[in-house]
Amino acid sequence: MLSRTILAGSSRLAARPAAAATVLVTAAGSRAVCRAFNRMPLRAKLPSPPATVLSLTGKAQMSSSASIEDIKEDPSDPPEDVLFQSLYGLRTIELNNQPKLNALDGSMIRKITPRLREWSRSDLANVVVIKGAGPKAMCAGGDVNTLARQNLEGPEGVKKSAEYFALEYRLDHYIATYKKPLVAFMDGITMGGGVGLSMHAPFRIATERTVFAMPETNIGFFPDVGGTFFLPKMNGELGTYLALTSDRIKGVNVYWTGVATHYLHSAQLPALEQRLAELRFHDYDTYEQRLELVNHTIEEFATGMPWNEELAWGGKIRGWIDKCFSHDTVPEIIAALEELKVGVHAEAATPWVDSTIKTIRQRSPTAVSVALEQLRVGRDWSIAEVFRQEHKLAARFMAYPDFSEGVLALLGKPRRDPQWKPATLEAMIDPKEHVGSFYKTNERYDSASGAKTKSLTFWSPGDYHMYPYKFGVPTEYDVYRLIDTLSLGRPGGPRAPESQLEPGDDIQIADASYSSTAAKQGQAENEEGKNPVYLSPREIEIEMMRRWRGKQGIEPVIRDILQRRGRTLKSGKMSWRPTEREVALKAREIELEKAKEGERKEEERRKRDERRKREEVENKYGKRGKGGGRDRRR
Repeated sequence: MLSRTILAGSSRLAARPAAAATVLVTAAGSRAVCRAFNRMPLRAKLPSPPATVLSLTGKAQMSSSASIEDIKEDPSDPPEDVLFQSLYGLRTIELNNQPKLNALDGSMIRKITPRLREWSRSDLANVVVIKGAGPKAMCAGGDVNTLARQNLEGPEGVKKSAEYFALEYRLDHYIATYKKPLVAFMDGITMGGGVGLSMHAPFRIATERTVFAMPETNIGFFPDVGGTFFLPKMNGELGTYLALTSDRIKGVNVYWTGVATHYLHSAQLPALEQRLAELRFHDYDTYEQRLELVNHTIEEFATGMPWNEELAWGGKIRGWIDKCFSHDTVPEIIAALEELKVGVHAEAATPWVDSTIKTIRQRSPTAVSVALEQLRVGRDWSIAEVFRQEHKLAARFMAYPDFSEGVLALLGKPRRDPQWKPATLEAMIDPKEHVGSFYKTNERYDSASGAKTKSLTFWSPGDYHMYPYKFGVPTEYDVYRLIDTLSLGRPGGPRAPESQLEPGDDIQIADASYSSTAAKQGQAENEEGKNPVYLSPREIEIEMMRRWRGKQGIEPVIRDILQRRGRTLKSGKMSWRPTEREVALKAREIELEKAKEGERKEEERRKRDERRKREEVENKYGKRGKGGGRDRRR
């Protein structure tokens, strides 16, 4: 016979043999404390616990409280929408709402958060896996239907929706700064809220069934859940293209574009889980060492790339994306696309251009304009600042009619064409002012949403400007660093060379850490002041493979980067070709650095003057100052 045990102060429930447990019940009978011996990890399906255990108020825990201790299940939450499993050192989170493609909602977040907190403090929990139930989806997004209907209730409904986003973004930030190895199985549809749960994990595994997209502009919203952080860091302008068009990436291309860090066949996932459960860490192993061990373990299950798959948006189309989507306004992007129809590639470009322009115009004009501004101004934000700003934007969008209109028109029944406000890009009277209004929310009170929008606080103090781990495919920045001795600035995607270069100028080659024969020769000759040594495309590819320790499937990525960003010299070697945008960005960065250097020198001068004056006073009146104490000169 099984006895149900409840751990006081938490929502954990587990089935244990009666002989192996002693149950203590309080006089009130509202809580039970279990002391279990010889406990084995079991699969836990969580029924709805008593309200007195989870919440003294009985209210849904969707408040904006910053304390993770306050996040508890609500009695009305479905009991089995998230399943948890423990197997040796492995802890598994399984989203279990298959009729809705495992769409994320507040109930799931209230279950996941306490578990992650518990495991972060446990020495028995080594690795955490998050996945979705069934073969169709990991998580197809958030429950936007509920949010859209809430917004129609007025200011109170808008406030509830804003609080949901606060809860979701706190969980995303907690995952992004989690100090246990976390592996996300992006098996099936992974969009919206599912991207927030997976994209910030150090290990993201794509399969042949993976479908990735950021479809928010299609429903009158903006790419959230940290999209401001990772989309600008994708190679070239691919992130901008995905944000504005909501285009989908499938299968191995999720890995090649850098969204996933590994690619495995879905049949390998159960065996990988079993292997991860068997991992053992030493107490003295650092977090980085544990990540490396998990990475090697995942690589053991790599079975190769599909033979019939090609790099999406390769060749000329990728060049067109980088060129056209580098502009800073949506009308400029559309104008650049139209220019392709009259160029030398007009015949080949026209079908793709027409399809892309049609897609952008079908989206909410407000959403695509705000999304583009978001990617441009937010590219230097830290991960914490990204979620703070996205929360303010989300609260503003909940009060704006396009979100509810887009959700109910495109996801409701019967489906219809949404009526955006304004209806077209051309109908925006003052686009700059209209977009800027979404960034002018008041921290005390937002009159547009009718809700207080306090600055978001988090459950973890962690913060960074670049992901602190790198287990995926090489980026443009990585290839550039190999080719050139100069730095592009903060890692995460090429910005611009450290010198003011014009488009097409040659850049010297050879990274200081490049250890191949050609690189050593180049480094030695550069030290001696001789002419720079360039590397051939094949030499670059071989060295990148060495640095990535033969990681499977990175060759097409390296070749694509060299084809788009490299320039072949007469000698057959290759140099780097900076874009006009990179040159402009670098010029701005140089100006900012000069200003910071001036401020630093001024601060040093001020401190020197203060120190000199203090020494003069001490020498004249003694260490204790004028009129007091004994003079040091005695």
